[in-house]
Amino acid sequence: MDVVQKDIESLVPYYQNPRIIPEKAIEECAKSIKTHGMQQAICIDKDNVIVAGHTRLLACKKLKMKKVPCVIYEDTPEKINAYRLADNKVGELTSWEDDFLTKELKALEDIDLNVAGFNIEEESFDKLDDLISDDIKLDEVGFNAKDISNQVPLIFYFEKEQRETVMECIESIRRDLHLDTKAQALLELVRRYKIDTD
Repeated sequence: MDVVQKDIESLVPYYQNPRIIPEKAIEECAKSIKTHGMQQAICIDKDNVIVAGHTRLLACKKLKMKKVPCVIYEDTPEKINAYRLADNKVGELTSWEDDFLTKELKALEDIDLNVAGFNIEEESFDKLDDLISDDIKLDEVGFNAKDISNQVPLIFYFEKEQRETVMECIESIRRDLHLDTKAQALLELVRRYKIDTD
């Protein structure tokens, strides 16, 4: 798996990301990155759209990072979306062994090493979800893709053969003009057509 460095401003949040990201999660993620460095790359598709790592992206922006490590997942849109959902879901299926966890956290606290996401008080710890008040409204909890990007989707429906032809053409333009994304290639095509018709 190749890791590539990408300009942080070139990364695009997935417009239908179903996860709501609390500000607390961003703060704790930023704290972890500041302490340990960027140990987990952001997963993106060929067009720089986030597959997994929206919280990491926001944490990196909070830390004013200019470039971030990324891995590119190349597959069908359907498989990419399936992974995007699975990556968010599988963590919910695990639980903590409280005694072991408390001992681990206490040992780290004894040497003044705090762990992002945990708060030890009277030998107890808070899960990240529990840090959000029950009476807060959902739209006040955190950020979704529409809140963190001025980019919006442009959706067309084609027959499969037509779609392949269009995507091959756009990819060819992107490659020939050394552009970062297919969206930029499509915009360039529109600009040139507009100039020709003016």
